[in-house]
Amino acid sequence: MKHLLLTLVLFIKDHEIPESGHPDLVYFNAPWGIKQAFNSSVSIHTIGESKYGLGSGNLIRFENELYIFTAGHVIDDALFLIAREKNGNQIEVEVVHKDMNLDFAILKPKSPFTMTTPAEYKLKFDNLIGKPVYHCGHPSITSYNVSRGMITGYDGNHYVIDAMALPGSSGGVLFGKRGDIIGVVVSVGIVNTLGPPELVEEIVRVAPVDYLYLKEALGEQEGDK
Repeated sequence: MKHLLLTLVLFIKDHEIPESGHPDLVYFNAPWGIKQAFNSSVSIHTIGESKYGLGSGNLIRFENELYIFTAGHVIDDALFLIAREKNGNQIEVEVVHKDMNLDFAILKPKSPFTMTTPAEYKLKFDNLIGKPVYHCGHPSITSYNVSRGMITGYDGNHYVIDAMALPGSSGGVLFGKRGDIIGVVVSVGIVNTLGPPELVEEIVRVAPVDYLYLKEALGEQEGDK
């Protein structure tokens, strides 16, 4: 296990976050939702029995406690989890809730963050088609990539948005213009063709995260202690 942990740390250090991760680079007049998405974003690094994983997440303050919201499939089957900040600081995290039906997970950091500003959890009930939305992800080709779009439809109990999300963006929290939390990016659309799979940027699904769901999920976690 020690060998695996050392390998993971070396793997992460080889993927240094560029200077563009600095919060001062966010335009001062940008919508609050963009600032929340960027400033609370962390990359999630996982190691399993046979592979590494990379995903996205956001540091959220919910009822005076700090958590990281991400997608369930980002951390599924992981033996070890690290959240990485813009300055390279690495924080071990643990899973406190995982819902694979919704594809949503809640992580708890084991030590303080040094360069990540938590987004305060707040909810609005206006998540209708046409609402502007923003998220920050960590696709393999870049880091701290902010995308914007709007809600374009619904797929069962998930939202569909047209904001670009490349592989590695899964787990990023979706914010409204005023910083309200809508949900978590859980999938990008893939269309099978005769050749390699074609990424369809316009099809992005978002798992909703509402207050009562979080209360129940975290209440169950407290009860298990």
